[in-house]
Amino acid sequence: MKKELFAGVLLLVLIGLCAWNLRYLSRMCTQLDEAVAQAEASCAAGDPARASETLRAASARWSEAEDYAHCMLPHESTDAVTEGFRRAIRTAETGDPSAAVMPATRLPQSVSTSSRISGLMMNTTLSKPARRAS
Repeated sequence: MKKELFAGVLLLVLIGLCAWNLRYLSRMCTQLDEAVAQAEASCAAGDPARASETLRAASARWSEAEDYAHCMLPHESTDAVTEGFRRAIRTAETGDPSAAVMPATRLPQSVSTSSRISGLMMNTTLSKPARRAS
């Protein structure tokens, strides 16, 4: 009986940690999306300095969580997000008003929005399909 109780408690703890992980990643991606939207609006309003500052802050936030994200998400997606921030910062720093849609807004589709990252997390950690041999 103790083994079953322990297994049940452990299962509940794991489910709780999965939910916390999903919430953390969703919240982080929402914050990054909002920062990119603010930077895009600043760039469109002709304030590339503010856009660059906003993107640098978002990039720093991403860098803090990048090691964790590498554990939870495909490496090519996390690397592409990092590179997307670098390109967006360079674009904002040029002050080119024709570049109203900055590269960061075209971050990999699997990571660029919180709803997509939630789906990616669910697919990656909970229901990873078996690969078929070709």
